[in-house]
Amino acid sequence: MENIKIVIWGFGAMGSGMAKMLLTKKGVEIVGVCDLHPERINKSIYDVLGTEKGERKDVIIKGDINEVLTEKCCDVCLCATDSFTKKAFPRLKFALEKKVNVISTAEEMAYPKAQEPELAEELNKIAKENGVSILGT
Repeated sequence: MENIKIVIWGFGAMGSGMAKMLLTKKGVEIVGVCDLHPERINKSIYDVLGTEKGERKDVIIKGDINEVLTEKCCDVCLCATDSFTKKAFPRLKFALEKKVNVISTAEEMAYPKAQEPELAEELNKIAKENGVSILGT
């Protein structure tokens, strides 16, 4: 069986924490990372995390999501960039339109309909149109 391919968008405390956990799991592969922090761009995720690369392919952190997230390049995009649905919306929409499933760490995305019902409906519509899913957790 093939590994589940993952892109991480946002490599601060949440994104890097998720990466550390994922590196301990079998059946998953981090295939791309995007972050805007200038001290992380163009560095290996393994150097930033202080972990051994081992037999894994190197993953270089990019500052431009267009270099990382292309149509169907991965199975899941972990979006760890914002806390609020409204602010995260453009990024979530971008990933869904690339036909990639999305998991968002935005707190409001746990139940986006409560604060942003129109955006919640729009995200649902975009996900369905592209045959993917979105989850806030």
